[in-house]
Amino acid sequence: MKNKSKLVTSDQKHIHPDLEAIIARHKHFEFKKPLENSSIKAFDLFLNKLDQHLNKKTIFDLGCGTGESTFYLSQKYPDHLIVGVDKSESRLSRHKAFKKDPPRNLIFLQCELIDFWLLAHRHRTQFELTKQYLLYPNPWPKQKLVKKRFHAHPLFETILSLAAEFELRTNWKIYAEEFVFALKLYGWEGSEVENYHPQEFITNFEKKYFLSEHQLYKVQVKKREA
Repeated sequence: MKNKSKLVTSDQKHIHPDLEAIIARHKHFEFKKPLENSSIKAFDLFLNKLDQHLNKKTIFDLGCGTGESTFYLSQKYPDHLIVGVDKSESRLSRHKAFKKDPPRNLIFLQCELIDFWLLAHRHRTQFELTKQYLLYPNPWPKQKLVKKRFHAHPLFETILSLAAEFELRTNWKIYAEEFVFALKLYGWEGSEVENYHPQEFITNFEKKYFLSEHQLYKVQVKKREA
């Protein structure tokens, strides 16, 4: 393949030594932040779209980029409202054929993800979130940037609690291992790092990484019993 994607390189070779302490601190305070007005308006668009939908079943595609995966999910789950969320207007507005006449069960929102999750938690009784997808997020591979990884964020447990299922895909094994490690620290058992071999590509990154001979990884999370 021409223009192969480079493997993730990092000065970190194992699960971050500070991750357990970071999560321990998070357990002792409630995360709060002011919400951007643009995030509130974006979430209102979702609620309005939800009112037009036949049922309240919803799937979130988080950090959806240009939206290929969101479109794929809208075809796979026609009875669900599929919500693609990305903070980048540039990525969301990039020309794609399916955006000319998008399916009725699809909506794209420009919104900062942490704001979106906070709003989703606030309004969680208004919809039935069956699954969240986090596909190939920025791994922030430098060791000093560990706190930028989603599993090291103070909102991580709240994020997981929103949906019946959560699926992470990544091409950096340490990211997947840390994700599972964080799950266990919060008392979520049963998830493991799986080697993933896609039968079809649902994002450009997935296709590029696979054709560049990267090993892909998947972590699937089931909602913890109350």
